[in-house]
Amino acid sequence: GRNSGLHNPMQRRISDIEWYLGYEAWRVIVCSGHMRNELMSVFGTPADKLEVIPNGVVPAPFTKGHVADIATLGFAASDEIIMFVGRLVHEKGVQVLVEAMPHVLAARPRAKLAIIGAGPFGDEVRRLVDRHALGSFVSMLGFVSDEQCTAVYRNATVAAVPSLYEPFGITALEAMAAGVPLVASAVGGLAEIVDHGRNGLLVPAGEARQLAAAILQLMGDEKLRRGLTRAASHDIRTIYDWRAIAQRTVEVYSGVLGEAREQAIADPDFSLAAAGGAMRGQGAEVAYN
Repeated sequence: GRNSGLHNPMQRRISDIEWYLGYEAWRVIVCSGHMRNELMSVFGTPADKLEVIPNGVVPAPFTKGHVADIATLGFAASDEIIMFVGRLVHEKGVQVLVEAMPHVLAARPRAKLAIIGAGPFGDEVRRLVDRHALGSFVSMLGFVSDEQCTAVYRNATVAAVPSLYEPFGITALEAMAAGVPLVASAVGGLAEIVDHGRNGLLVPAGEARQLAAAILQLMGDEKLRRGLTRAASHDIRTIYDWRAIAQRTVEVYSGVLGEAREQAIADPDFSLAAAGGAMRGQGAEVAYN
């Protein structure tokens, strides 16, 4: 999925190793239902071997504490900031967001696009910005400090996650935690995180005009923005809290170790070390280094 197929020996070797690891593992934890389905279809991993546990986010840094002055990043208080955070690679879809900007600017001339991140697709994005004469409206900030990134989150009008392929989409959680209205592509894990019309908006992947329309809808409807961010904040607290995620993860490990203990009792020749288990007394314990 990441590269729309296997195109060279290195990619095939990585795929072989990933298949082997999944084959040998007692359980495979994936971050979304999309990834569960991908492993089932690509690697033939049995459904009962797969556990879906989402990624999470710590919300406090996005809402509390000191942040950088947005002016130091070249933005004015009157700017309507659309933000993108992520690696600059084709599958993250930043090029779709750049293509959407002329449509946005036609209706919202104070809009500015902040692109945070770097990667091998950066030069292509810069050429696209130049081709559309967007130099005054698009700021490619590259890598920034946590304080600077949080400053953009706190001042943004809309956060966009226009991925073409996305196993999960943790930047969507960051936007939700920061209270920024979110528009995302209806692909992969993003389509599971974003409940269209309740905690964010979804658009078809790769469709610049529809992405622009969703951005403009959010910019022009304060009531909609408030409703989406309120629901998003609730989801961050109840679904994507790291304490709940950690507990679910420990339960998976404990279940595997319990199965290993039962198998060792039933079969004296069974090797716990080979199974990757650790026995402590009569129970199973997960050890962290």
